[in-house]
Amino acid sequence: MGKPPNNTHIIAAQMCEDLMNQNQSIVHALFKQDDKVKSEYRIRLNASINASRFLLRQRLPFRGHTEKEEAVNKDNFLELVKYTGEQNDDIQEVRQAILEEIGHGVFGLLVDESADVSHKEQMGVVLRFVDKRGAIKERFIGVVHVKETSSLALKSAIDDLFARYGMSIKNVRGQGYDGASNMRESTKRELQKLRDDGWELLMAKVASFCKKHDAEILIMEEDFIDPRRPRKRTSITNLHHYKVNCFCTVLDLQIPIDSFHGFDKEKLVRLAKFYPDDFSYGELLSLEHQLEI
Repeated sequence: MGKPPNNTHIIAAQMCEDLMNQNQSIVHALFKQDDKVKSEYRIRLNASINASRFLLRQRLPFRGHTEKEEAVNKDNFLELVKYTGEQNDDIQEVRQAILEEIGHGVFGLLVDESADVSHKEQMGVVLRFVDKRGAIKERFIGVVHVKETSSLALKSAIDDLFARYGMSIKNVRGQGYDGASNMRESTKRELQKLRDDGWELLMAKVASFCKKHDAEILIMEEDFIDPRRPRKRTSITNLHHYKVNCFCTVLDLQIPIDSFHGFDKEKLVRLAKFYPDDFSYGELLSLEHQLEI
């Protein structure tokens, strides 16, 4: 038995698999997009390219001393792209089209936090939503520079971005953070606090709403009646159903937990080998590496 392949071999094998997989090619990915999406990406790309060409021809620096969001002058490149956008109706139309497509509906918030080439922290914000035809869409809304990656700084930057585009944080129904570990931990703590201490506050708001609109208030100590089977006894109270089965269960699904650590990693690899159509040789090697076997 020879030595297992090293990391370089695994990476090379995976890259070979990806290269031969035409479904992952840029051309194939672009071909799957509709004409509207292609046009929007071309507009953004052309604006950046035109700004770069102008600065190169004039032998001007791209960056200066600051690119902070609150800065009046964010230096040559960003100011030129901003000016191009203000003069280009198409770019304004793309941004407006995204906001109109979402409208007053709910959406998910995806944040990818990273540092640029000058090691300045920034985050890209993407909105994920379901359009009127029922199709799931993801739309890039902007890149925001932040002073630090603390949960408070990231939340403040998101609030400013929402205020700028006239969106409401109340419409957010899901959040995903790639790289923004501080934000994930902050969200986890807030959700856990809501699960532990938020039930009474929720009930107070429900009671206030019912009183204001003259609606009947449900008595929590009474037996719960399943509307699908009203004649069958459930043996649980309204309090148990709405607090445990609904309130706590939904929050438990939202609180991030490490639910993978309990699995037998070697059994997972053996199981994957039973599905050669789904796991190529390179993917099996990569799986073993990812599971640290």
